[in-house]
Amino acid sequence: DIIDFANITKDDIVIEIGPGVGFVTEQLVKYAKKVIAVELDEEAVKELKNLDLDNLQIIHNDILKTDLSEICPEAKNRRVKIVANIPYYITSPIIAHLLGEIDDLDNKNRNVTEDIILMVQEEVARRIVATENSSSKQYGLLTILSQFWADCSILRLVGRKSFYPAPKVNSALVSLDRKS
Repeated sequence: DIIDFANITKDDIVIEIGPGVGFVTEQLVKYAKKVIAVELDEEAVKELKNLDLDNLQIIHNDILKTDLSEICPEAKNRRVKIVANIPYYITSPIIAHLLGEIDDLDNKNRNVTEDIILMVQEEVARRIVATENSSSKQYGLLTILSQFWADCSILRLVGRKSFYPAPKVNSALVSLDRKS
């Protein structure tokens, strides 16, 4: 579903945030021209290297300390797609890192980004797509930041039992299509 919703083609460069041992990565490389996997965990990086694929570049780094324009010089000529099944506790910082703050008009990461497809906690997904008519618990800074720079939508709800081990919360696949 992530690949289908991301509409990945053989012309696309995809940055995958937190690929872990590469379950989604293995599928992404089949469809994309190039996949750049940014992973912090050293053991996961070792597993990713076992994939040994020509169109896979592995970056061992914290995404929050990664300048996307530096790891993807090809993005100067076109934008990249971001795909991630990210740790839920750092969803907001990752979105802020990818899009930049509202007053950050020339954010390097946002300038190389086309579409962002994220698997997030359902509650966070509902905050991302909230409207001014939503409850004050849902509508807030994350809503404003996300919607200022992107058109946001929930693509699919994903029950907690779809994961192993099952988390305590349900998830959702969200799309943040960067506004020009």
